Amino acid sequence: DGKALRNEFIRFFAQRRQQRVILGILRESGEIMRSYLLAQLILAVIAGVVVGTLLGVFHIKYALILSLIAGVTRVIPVIGPLLGFIPLAALVSVQTAQTGNYGVLAVILVVFTIMHLVESKVITPMILVHRLHLHPVVVIVVLLLCGEFFGLLGMCLAAPVTALVRTILVHLYVYAKRPPRHGNI
Repeated sequence: DGKALRNEFIRFFAQRRQQRVILGILRESGEIMRSYLLAQLILAVIAGVVVGTLLGVFHIKYALILSLIAGVTRVIPVIGPLLGFIPLAALVSVQTAQTGNYGVLAVILVVFTIMHLVESKVITPMILVHRLHLHPVVVIVVLLLCGEFFGLLGMCLAAPVTALVRTILVHLYVYAKRPPRHGNI
């Protein structure tokens, strides 16, 4: 019923030019949400593969489950990697205490910390900037502001909502100021 709902929504706007603007906003909004979800999936897969590979190299038990947890919790901005790290650190600590090989624990802690820093400071901004067409500084500022005012949910929704607001403003103020092309009224 997507087309029927869209058509009913557009009928609220009497002028043809307004209907085109709304269609453009709806089209771009759908693309933004698709892109954001794909970006989150890419980041989750990267986190899961890196953690799974790291744990597999050191023959840590339950590497697959821990890598799935790391991938799923990665979707939560800022604290997600920490949430994924807690069960990983606990299990690795128990296993290294049993074997006495604390070097493995140190290596895993260092690699996991480096992975989190590279992911949060390099990969995440690059993917979100590319997918949502937002400047990295805008993404960081919006994450901080939404986290402060709206908490965890605000941080999760900060980037796509900002991209949606940008799209609406561009359509209503930038594109609306352009003179109409001949034959397209």
